[in-house]
Amino acid sequence: MQRQVPSTYLLIGDGRLAKHLAHYFVARGLACEQWCRRHHKQSALAAMARKADYILLLISDDSIDKFIRQHSFLQEKPLIHCSGALNSSYSQACHPLMTFGAELYPLSLYPTIPFVCDEGFDFECVFPQLNNPHFKLPQSKKVMYHAMAVMAANFPQFIWQHVLQGWQDTLHLPQKILQPLIRQSLLNSFQSPDEAPTGPFVRNDQQTIHNHKQVLANTELAELYRCFDHWLNKKDDEDMML
Repeated sequence: MQRQVPSTYLLIGDGRLAKHLAHYFVARGLACEQWCRRHHKQSALAAMARKADYILLLISDDSIDKFIRQHSFLQEKPLIHCSGALNSSYSQACHPLMTFGAELYPLSLYPTIPFVCDEGFDFECVFPQLNNPHFKLPQSKKVMYHAMAVMAANFPQFIWQHVLQGWQDTLHLPQKILQPLIRQSLLNSFQSPDEAPTGPFVRNDQQTIHNHKQVLANTELAELYRCFDHWLNKKDDEDMML
C-alpha cells in the first residue's frame, strides 16, 4: 500500500491571522511556508508556490482577487482564502470563526475554532491533520453571516472601550472592578440567553432609564443608550402583537 505524502501549504501574508495559523499549523505538524511582501522577493513567491499543494491567501478581503490576478501562476494550485464575506471567482473560502489578537493563544484553543467554508470546500481532505469543527454555508448567506459575526465580536468591544474610559475618567474608579460584571454577563448570555439581561430595561424602570438618558446627554454614549432604548421598546411592542 502506497504511503500518502502529507500536503504542503503556503501561507501568504504576515498579519495576525497569518501569524496565528502558521503557529497552529506548525504545532499540528503541517508542512508550511510563509510568504509576505515585506520580507520576501516576488521571485520567491513563484518558487514557493510551485512546492505547495495548497495556497492560503491571508490578506485583506479587498486584496485577495487582485493579488491572484496579479500573480496568475497561483491559479495552478488550489487557492483558499479566509474571508468570511468574500465570494471569490478564484479561490474557495475557509473562514475561522475567531477573533485573533496580537498575542498567540494557548495551543489548546486552536482546535476548538470553528471553520465556516464554501459549500464545495472539503475541509477534511485539505486539512486532514486538523480536527476543528467545520460547517458549510451557501455563498448567498455569507455577507449576513459575517455581519453577525462582526457584531458579536466587535460591537461589545466598542461599548466596553467607551464605558471603561468613562468609568476611569469620570468616576475615578479602577477599570478592573468591572471585569467580574462583564465576565459573568458574558457567561450568562451563553448559559441562559433569554434570562441573561438584567437591570432597568428588564424591570421596566422608566424613571431610572430617564435619569440615565439625562446624565449621559453630553457624552459619547448618549446616542447609543437612546438607540438601545428605542430598539428594545420597539421589540417589546412587536412581541405584544404576536
